This record gives sequence, C-alpha cells and structure tokens, in this order.
Amino acid sequence: MNGMITNYDREFYNNVSVIKKQMMEINQSLKTIAGSCRNTEMKNGNTGTDPVENAGKDADMDTGISFYVAESSEFPSMGEYAEGLTLEEAVRKFNRIDPERMHAIPALGAAVRIEEGHADHQIDLIRGSRVITSPVIETRPDPYEDPRVRKALDKIAEMIGKGLIPRVSAPKVHDRSLFFERILEDVFDMTQMFDYLNVHGKISECLDSREVCGSIVQMAKDFEREHKNTDWSDADYIETVCTYAENRLLGLYGKD
Repeated sequence: MNGMITNYDREFYNNVSVIKKQMMEINQSLKTIAGSCRNTEMKNGNTGTDPVENAGKDADMDTGISFYVAESSEFPSMGEYAEGLTLEEAVRKFNRIDPERMHAIPALGAAVRIEEGHADHQIDLIRGSRVITSPVIETRPDPYEDPRVRKALDKIAEMIGKGLIPRVSAPKVHDRSLFFERILEDVFDMTQMFDYLNVHGKISECLDSREVCGSIVQMAKDFEREHKNTDWSDADYIETVCTYAENRLLGLYGKD
C-alpha cells in the first residue's frame, strides 16, 4: 500500500493492456467486415439510406480528426468505449447507449491532431444532453476553434435539427432521468472548476472534502433550478456553468 505498486496491480494493468489490444484488433476486424459489406451493397445497387450516415458524410474527411464515444464521460474505462470512428459511426453508437445501465453521462467527442509529433487533443462535442462548443478551462491552442472541429459541430447541429440525435434534440427538464443526468454533468464541470481554482491558489487550505462535495452537488441542483427555462441552443452552457461555479466556490471557499 502507501502508494507502492503491488504484483497484483502489475498483473491487473497487464491484463487490461492485453484486453485493450484484443478489443482494438476486434474493432479493426469489424471495420474491415463493415467496409466489405458496404462495397457489396454498392455493387448490388444499394447506395444506402441511413439518414445518420448521409447527414454525417464528409464531416471527418479532413486528416487528423476522428471521433470517440464513451458510455461514461467521467470514467471512460468503466463503461463501453470506442475510438477511431467516423462521425456517423460515433452518432450511431452514442444513440445506442442505454443511460439506465450505468447512470453515467455518455459523451461523443473528437480526437484532433493539432501539432505533428504531439498527442491528439480529445474533446467532448456532446456530453449527456448538451452540445459542447468551448472548453471548461481555457486552453491554448483551443481545439474547439479548429476548422475541422467547427465543421463536425456544424454537422452535429444539422443532425440534431433533423432529429437524428434524440437525446440532445428533445430535452425535457421535468424528466427525472434527464434531470439526474444534467446534475451529474454540472457536478463534473463544477468539480473541474474547483480543481482549477485550487491549482491557482484561490481556494483556502484544510477544507473538509465531504463538505465540498456536498456543496458542489447542491450548487448543481440550484443551477438546474435557476436555469430550468434556459434554451441552451442560444446560451453558452460552459461559460454559464463555469461563471456560476467560480462565483459560488470563491464565495464559499475563496481565500480572503
């Protein structure tokens, strides 16, 4: 214990690595099979009528961008996760996620290669029932300003307008499951803001972690009640929730 890695830990991580590699190989095989099927359909004169595929076409034709879907945006390794997808593949997988299975916040995102030789930027484009168009914490360069990302967001907006992403296109605040999903999302973003303020020395030391967690959950509930009539297609959710969380957290735990 005490931060030491045990043999059990090593065995566990080794097993995870082997399983992940096998899953990637299986995923590649499935893509090959799917590609063969599509080619056969086209030879037979079937050009395909999948509205999701048609709507998402060309959104990921640019180099250096692919898409991923996570059943749990908070802890991707704890649920189903798929990467290296086209936009239409990602939307179909996102639509098939059962929110009741894990009671987590599903996400659809993009992996963007901004600088050669550097790791891809992974950013959520849809989290839960909301479209994300800017980072929670400001970063430079901002991957959301990348033309490939803006193009993907435009395609997502087009699909939402056609009702092809039901989770996002028909939000109902009075729906208990959706309200719970939004609370989780708010807690996630507010916790990130707390970490940001803490790292920058703006939060008092020696706080009771349970009290802080309870406060953030209550803040999330208050936020949803205060914004129950907000149309997030017109308002910027990230900017709003971050400003709200920053003011509340500094008021409660900020240094004098």
